[in-house]
Amino acid sequence: MLNRKLSPEMRKAFEELIEKYSLITEISIQTILDKHFHGKFPHFYSAGKIIMNKMTGFGSKHTCTLCKVATKEKKNRGDYKESKCEFCYALFDGNGCNDKVNSYSYCEIYVAKSSGKLISGLKHRIYQMKKLLIDYDEEK
Repeated sequence: MLNRKLSPEMRKAFEELIEKYSLITEISIQTILDKHFHGKFPHFYSAGKIIMNKMTGFGSKHTCTLCKVATKEKKNRGDYKESKCEFCYALFDGNGCNDKVNSYSYCEIYVAKSSGKLISGLKHRIYQMKKLLIDYDEEK
């Protein structure tokens, strides 16, 4: 864990993202498929990422909920040397949102080729995120 106190804004955004992920169902995925992919799950490498990006901002530093909060916090501190990732809750285990312990669920979502696979990846992501919260609270 990083030796940095989480801001209330980042914690709130993190908890809201867990909730948003928890509410995704095959029906909500199908709604995105109907709207953007003619009702069928696309069969290209980053299909899961693109679907999740449309639903939650997943997979892009420009649309990710946590990246947006981290960018705001970085600007508020006036610290332009530090990476905005240093302000992100996903990194409190010392890893990036898509590497080391976070890579399994990130990749599972990124390359999902069906709604079922995408939901499976989300379940793993939710578990990892909740574990970060528990670990952080226990270390305080």
